[in-house]
Amino acid sequence: MQLRWLFNSPVKVTVKTVTKGRLPGEPELTSAESETEKTQGVFLTGRSLLTFPGATAAVLLVWQALGIMFPAILSSHWAPFILSMLVGLFIYVVGITDPKTILSRRDKLIALPIAFVNALQVFTAVIGISLLGK
Repeated sequence: MQLRWLFNSPVKVTVKTVTKGRLPGEPELTSAESETEKTQGVFLTGRSLLTFPGATAAVLLVWQALGIMFPAILSSHWAPFILSMLVGLFIYVVGITDPKTILSRRDKLIALPIAFVNALQVFTAVIGISLLGK
């Protein structure tokens, strides 16, 4: 199918191959690692939840679910604001604490206000504020 690239993203997979001794208890003879590229459905990964639509859907879902249990929450904009900030903070922390990250301390500090603005954008999308005005 020619459109698979739209729905699948490349993923590097490390495969470890171990050749053991012929008799029980013998030490391993060889051990090798190889890296190959596979694909994974983009809708099936945790990464899809960390996108703008995923974060917005998560905040909206939690807000509405809490509203069923506590109806007063639905009339307050504080609940989706706090949830948006928590989701934004979570995504920020996950991004900067990755051991494979190449962000410097300066880059991490610059990313903080960007994460805040993105969290505000999630909040406005959840409560339906138009950024263009009325």
